[in-house]
Amino acid sequence: IKIIHEESGIDGFVLKWYDQSANNIHAVQTAPDHQPKIVSNGAVSATGASVGFDGDQVLELTSDIFVSSAVSIFTVVKADDEEFDILGSNGNGTGSFGLMDSETYHFSTEDGTEEGDLATTLTVSNFNLLTAIYAAPTGQTDKAVTSFANGTEGENIIIGNTAMEIMTIG
Repeated sequence: IKIIHEESGIDGFVLKWYDQSANNIHAVQTAPDHQPKIVSNGAVSATGASVGFDGDQVLELTSDIFVSSAVSIFTVVKADDEEFDILGSNGNGTGSFGLMDSETYHFSTEDGTEEGDLATTLTVSNFNLLTAIYAAPTGQTDKAVTSFANGTEGENIIIGNTAMEIMTIG
């Protein structure tokens, strides 16, 4: 992660989040008003190296990611009972994964968007582990999404057999 500023009394924001794989698909944001915060008042977040996305903060990928095979998504979110994307398409692509509220998640591909209920309500204003597994069950062609909120399995949704295109984080 490339930080713009890190000194006492100054907030620091993420300009570029480097891809650690060999794919070189970095996440960037050049507009200061849309950069997520990583340093608050000169100190890295008390929770460790977390990046705060709040409202309009979003990182755009340097190349779209097309997910057509099985994938697992692990996120730590602080829910505020409002709809938001964790991974998205910035309105231009066909894929997203996020929350509708503290009890419902959504998942989108080229086939459309489906919503599923989480088995447990996320704790608003606290950190929650949210996981989605996107794969075709054995013997089936349509992919399903299985969600987990804080380790408890939620409603499975059938999403179709097309890829999802991810263009943004946050």
